[in-house]
Amino acid sequence: MLRRGRGGTYSDGKLYTRSGNKNAVRRVLELLVAHGADPSILSSWRPHVGSNKLPKVIESLRGTLTGAGAEMRFHTRVEQLLVELDASGGRRVIGVEVRDLAHPEQECSRVASDAVVFATGHSARDSLELAIRAGARAEAKGFAMGVRIEHPQSWVDQQQYNGLRSEHDLPAAFCELTTQVDGRGVYSFCMCPGGWIVPATTHVDRVVVNGMSLSRRDSPFASSGLVVQIEPGDWCGERANGNGLHELCGGAPGDPTEDPLFGVRVQEALEMRCAKAGGGRSRLPAQNAAAFVRGEGTGTLHETSYHSGSTPTELHELLPTGIAERLRQALIDFESKMPGYAGEHA
Repeated sequence: MLRRGRGGTYSDGKLYTRSGNKNAVRRVLELLVAHGADPSILSSWRPHVGSNKLPKVIESLRGTLTGAGAEMRFHTRVEQLLVELDASGGRRVIGVEVRDLAHPEQECSRVASDAVVFATGHSARDSLELAIRAGARAEAKGFAMGVRIEHPQSWVDQQQYNGLRSEHDLPAAFCELTTQVDGRGVYSFCMCPGGWIVPATTHVDRVVVNGMSLSRRDSPFASSGLVVQIEPGDWCGERANGNGLHELCGGAPGDPTEDPLFGVRVQEALEMRCAKAGGGRSRLPAQNAAAFVRGEGTGTLHETSYHSGSTPTELHELLPTGIAERLRQALIDFESKMPGYAGEHA
């Protein structure tokens, strides 16, 4: 109702899901096609709209919603979730208080509703705090955090197609790897074949990146997130000390219930540390993958798709110990499965 994500900036329209409800997935794909997506997504094993085409699809969806009576409010921020006590003493939602950011000097207005859906995405941390202030129960939740790794797309094609891509007019190749290290999953995800690494932060003092691909996926680069599973117990007590999370945040709770949002604080602290290491202006701290595995210097940084630049950094000194060591062990495993994955060109 109050916010629309701009497709193509933080998403390139990858539509892969692990949901087993095939009918529901099909309905979503058909809806996207009806609003301008390429019909090929209906039969692709990895449906993908493309950063260049997704904005038009979103605008078409908006037109359908407004035509059915929905109201879109841009430049508007929810400031408060409005609640009242019911007859039993419990809380119930009665609406939201919003501010027009085009006229911030004006008083907030109210939008009445007996239901409010938070569809804010993974990193809208201010919205989590807003809900807690209104009395919502918060529970610590595990997540995954790590780095982004980039390879030449030609190398991925060679590994997956054995030199047959051009001969058979095959699409840019995809790969996905996973392993377990010390009881935690380490895996690649959100791969962008023929794509770019792009900045995805809304804070000047933090570094966050994502990947995107245009519909043709014709960039010479391929990148993936490479992340380590983190559970609430990992940032508590002695385990926080062993994983390096205590040092990252200047302390840690003894139990997840003491601070349900401590995982959010871990993310924020690492994003700010990476921004400082990068040197500002969205520059990334970066290291050659082979050098990271060896633990010897930064290695040679090759040409990258990331336009804001990078700063040579020894990531094992930057990342919390538990994340850095699990990433290193995982890269050794991935190298054995896909030779060159942790090579000098990564």
